[in-house]
Amino acid sequence: MMIIGASLAALNLKELFMDGKLLVFSFIKLVVIPVAGVLLIRQFVSSEVICGVCMVMLATPVGSMTAMLAQQYEGDYEMASKGVALTTVLSVVTMPLVAWVVM
Repeated sequence: MMIIGASLAALNLKELFMDGKLLVFSFIKLVVIPVAGVLLIRQFVSSEVICGVCMVMLATPVGSMTAMLAQQYEGDYEMASKGVALTTVLSVVTMPLVAWVVM
């Protein structure tokens, strides 16, 4: 979390929402994958509870470990930190939206 905080400290929130690649990634991660996953799971599982749990698991934001591993292995940890922050902020809206659409 310190790595994410340090890389986002000087970042303008407006800049975070202007990155097209991150927005597309976030849309796919937070909306497309959960909806497609639940529609696929419903073909094999009849329990609504299990489908709901799977939807929540698939709709969660990117984990903070991504940024730490990116820094440890000399990757683009700033981009990873932005991805963690953006998906976390957007998940406040997308998780209820996906739950409403799927259920």
